Amino acid sequence: MAFHLLVIIALMGVGFVLARTVTGILAQKLATQDYQLKYDMWLYMLLLLFLGWSLIAFFSPNFYDSVNPISALRQVAPIGLSLLIYGAYLLDSRLVLNLMIAAASVLLVIDMPPENFAADFGLPDVLSYPLAIILTYILTSATFILNACVGVLNLFALTICIGLSLMSLQGGLPLCLGFLAAYFGGVMIGIFDANAPDKKLQLNHGACACIGFLLSGFLLWGSSEFAAPSMLILTSFFWAEVLVALFKKYVLRRVSPDIAELTITADIYQKGLPLQNVWFSLIKIGLINIILACFQLYAENALSLPLLAFLINLFLLNRLSRVFDEPTTLKKMGDALRDDFSNLFKKGDDE
Repeated sequence: MAFHLLVIIALMGVGFVLARTVTGILAQKLATQDYQLKYDMWLYMLLLLFLGWSLIAFFSPNFYDSVNPISALRQVAPIGLSLLIYGAYLLDSRLVLNLMIAAASVLLVIDMPPENFAADFGLPDVLSYPLAIILTYILTSATFILNACVGVLNLFALTICIGLSLMSLQGGLPLCLGFLAAYFGGVMIGIFDANAPDKKLQLNHGACACIGFLLSGFLLWGSSEFAAPSMLILTSFFWAEVLVALFKKYVLRRVSPDIAELTITADIYQKGLPLQNVWFSLIKIGLINIILACFQLYAENALSLPLLAFLINLFLLNRLSRVFDEPTTLKKMGDALRDDFSNLFKKGDDE
């Protein structure tokens, strides 16, 4: 286990160094030139991922630790599908991009069949494929919602990658999955400062879709190993932010040109909270999700911990959103309630 842990750390370090080196070169090129396709950061990241994943998938020894073995070619296939998604984005057609995401989601679920995905949650097994396709499509098409604040999407991806790597060390997932996730996590650290105001390197909508798609591939692979509840826990932060943004937009009727700006992390950053504070809060949330996901591997109930993780994420995000509010005491709550009743009776007397 110690040797495998060192391999995971090394792969994460290699991914970081390669991504950092490439982005450094591209930053120098873009410092004096406008954007050109040959300087597109995400195309180079896809190339790094393809080369790294191919070496890991084809040359890793067979550990005989998989319930449903996935061939090396099928492990690398999500990179090709994500390239098609990015190509559809470059065509600058929302309809084409959505259709490509839908088609890629279907192909990904076929490539990594979610065995007993629905049954793990007490649902009919016939729903496994439709549920997996729908969740893959949502995670792919809506990942951009975490990209309104620098580093949030990277931390979300890193949380999933670290969680998968640790679960593979526990024996709950194949080690090869942990190796691939570690390398991907290193790449995400390497492009951590993309979208920074002083940088020309950007994680655009297409890159976000590719990141969500590749993460979906990891989660489907984990689900095929009968770890679907743990996979759901690792994505709790994403679902909480999506729920909050949708609630603000369609219930509270908040007007915003971009729904990503309605997420709690983006909103609190715009209000003036330093990025370091936002990142520290998300690291704490991520650690909680990782711990609960690892515990879920040994839990009999498939719903309790995922529901608990989701509620904890909502609670902590709500606390983060109120960081600038004055602390409320019971006395202040009582005074506010008394004032409300006083105003109500005054209105009645006036009438």
